[in-house]
Amino acid sequence: MLFEILQMAPWFVGPILAFVVYVMLGWVAPWWWPMLKAGDSLKNKEPAELIVAPMGMLAKAFAPYAGGLVLLIWGAAEATKFTNRRRLDGVKNHDDIRHLDWFEFEKLLCEAFRRQGYAVEHSGRASGDGGVDIRLRKNNQVSLVQCKHWKKWSVGVKVIRELLGVVTSEKAQWGIVVTSGRFTEAAVTFANENHIDLIDDNKLARLIQSVQPANSNAEPDDAHDPASVFKMCPQCGSPMVSRTAKRGVNAGSSFYGCSKFPACKGTRPA
Repeated sequence: MLFEILQMAPWFVGPILAFVVYVMLGWVAPWWWPMLKAGDSLKNKEPAELIVAPMGMLAKAFAPYAGGLVLLIWGAAEATKFTNRRRLDGVKNHDDIRHLDWFEFEKLLCEAFRRQGYAVEHSGRASGDGGVDIRLRKNNQVSLVQCKHWKKWSVGVKVIRELLGVVTSEKAQWGIVVTSGRFTEAAVTFANENHIDLIDDNKLARLIQSVQPANSNAEPDDAHDPASVFKMCPQCGSPMVSRTAKRGVNAGSSFYGCSKFPACKGTRPA
């Protein structure tokens, strides 16, 4: 759990957390749990015959190890972040994506979404998960992502239907299926009818290109925008425009609204 949190946090959080843990255990705990001395009352007011090591002293002894453990976990998290950044920045074409194994493919997508400003939780595991691979959080909304790193087969409607069931059961706002290949016509039709976003190999390549350092400052162009899949209305498929909420709990925050409003009231998080 700590490892996953530190992967999402800025690099300086780890050392600060290690210092806080060391201070809490090494200084605060001994003050909170003062040492018992010989003759102090322990139970039923009976005198103690031996000096008893209290919780505070045990905490103080353990403090350097606890702080060191946090630093080790932080170092592993930073090494993983570095590997993920290099993997994403090293992708130049479709072949680079297809040469990844499926677990590396999921990590690649985690880093790409993270650079888009999402808080990313990688639910998949190297042993396989059989469910949602990535959870994205942004502006208090949740998107569930299913990844299919299929090199020879097109993604069919079964995968889309399964994700729709999870989106519905978890009451998430969006569902996204990403593949390094293509989708069948039936899958595309079903996804459009149920507001599931699809990212195929071409959209994925453009998405990755847009978050790489050399392209991060480029002006957005909807005709070539890798993230344009997120800017289509989930209800009618029309282009979306940026708007600002004028009332309610989200007043002042930005969002995408359907260009056909008020005929269509579809929205997406900005």
